[in-house]
Amino acid sequence: MQTILLAVLSSIGAAAVLWLLFGFLLLPVGRENSVRVVLMAQENAADIEHILRGLHWLRAAGLLNAEIEIVDAGLDETGRERVRRLCGGSGAEAVPTVREKGR
Repeated sequence: MQTILLAVLSSIGAAAVLWLLFGFLLLPVGRENSVRVVLMAQENAADIEHILRGLHWLRAAGLLNAEIEIVDAGLDETGRERVRRLCGGSGAEAVPTVREKGR
C-alpha cells in the first residue's frame, strides 16, 4: 500500500514540475516586451472591476507584462465614477474618448 501511495505522489510531483517547466517556456523573455490591454467601457461598466482584478492578478504573478488602458466608449455617470474609483492607484489609465484607428 505504501509503495502504491509513494508511486502516485511521485508521479503527481513529477507532473507538477514538468507543468511548471513547460509554463516557463511559454513566458515571454525579458521585461521590455509588453502589450497594451485596451478595455472599451460602455454604459455603467458593470464587468470592468472583475476584468481589472484578473489582469492585476496576472501582472502580480508575473504572467502578464501589460499596460492597461480603459477607453470611454459611452459611459454614463455611474460608469465614469466606477472607472475613476478603479483607476485610483491601480496602474490603469482612463482615456476620455475613443481613439480612431491609426491615431
